Amino acid sequence: MSALVGHFGKDHNTAGWIAMRYMHIAFMPAVGLSIAVTAQVGKCMGMGRPDLAAKRAWLGLGLNMAYMAVCALLMIVYRREAIEVFVDPSMPEDLKLRLVEIGAQVMIAAAIFQVFDALGITFIGALRGAGDTIWPGVATLVLAWGFLFGGGTYMVHYQPQLGSMGPWIATAAYIMLLGLAVSARFVSGKWKTIKLVKDGAGGA
Repeated sequence: MSALVGHFGKDHNTAGWIAMRYMHIAFMPAVGLSIAVTAQVGKCMGMGRPDLAAKRAWLGLGLNMAYMAVCALLMIVYRREAIEVFVDPSMPEDLKLRLVEIGAQVMIAAAIFQVFDALGITFIGALRGAGDTIWPGVATLVLAWGFLFGGGTYMVHYQPQLGSMGPWIATAAYIMLLGLAVSARFVSGKWKTIKLVKDGAGGA
């Protein structure tokens, strides 16, 4: 991602990295909750209770979506102030304004895909807990190459007027489509037929 954004110069790369700090604040707690969902779903599937596993997954999704929706709102409302925190006050005024302007645009793009990111992070964790690891892995690989890399490269070379927003638009498309894809997989319920414990296996 940084290589694609770097095509548009140091200012775009710097502003993008600043915005990434806030994205980390948004998705790292969500990843932590996803790990908890993985453990809960695995435990419930081991008990032979896919119905309870689904309830735990939906609960985790609700918490993650609520948290990331708040993050998205803050990213939009305070996007300029958030970028200014990392801007050196001694910079020339025109450069400072340019970094804030670019960073603010990236923050809007990030805010748009926050809720979809919650979908992807939570349901990938839930599917992993149920033992359904190949399908989300393949979906991530295909969409990453198709949209994150392929789409980002297309934007750089064929939509240069968008500047660094082109690769960020491709990133948003990737995250949104991945979230919808793994959501569809989870809702299909195919993971409920996976057995994590062999029939007749002894327990301690």
